[in-house]
Amino acid sequence: MNPEIDLVRRVESLERQNRILRTGGLAVLSVAGVALLASAATVCNEVTAERFLVKDTSNRTRAVLTAYETGGTPKLSLLDHKGKEALSFGVGEDGLAFLELPGDDGPVRRSIVLSSDGLPVPSTPSKPSNSCESSSEEGVAQR
Repeated sequence: MNPEIDLVRRVESLERQNRILRTGGLAVLSVAGVALLASAATVCNEVTAERFLVKDTSNRTRAVLTAYETGGTPKLSLLDHKGKEALSFGVGEDGLAFLELPGDDGPVRRSIVLSSDGLPVPSTPSKPSNSCESSSEEGVAQR
């Protein structure tokens, strides 16, 4: 047999095998990619804790999200560079949202209250406490 014809047949055979391998490899990669994307869309990671701390680059606590110290009600506190509360907000035991700012005699709490028509109603500032709320007029809660 002619060595040149034998070489041409061998090259054609290798090219055919190469095409089959490329096609098969592309199909396998496509299926794997679709499977990976489908599984990534269904993953929902969850982090659970009673307290989260956010620290700056100097390892100082700058924010605290907690439901631990508050008896289960959520509260987010933002801290200044000295670690003192600069602003806090959350939900009180009475179910009212509140905003706390530092005062001379401790934090001053303002509850966020809406009237029956959805308009904001001023509330009386108070110090945070575990006392029950009292209602002096419709839609206004005082603590």
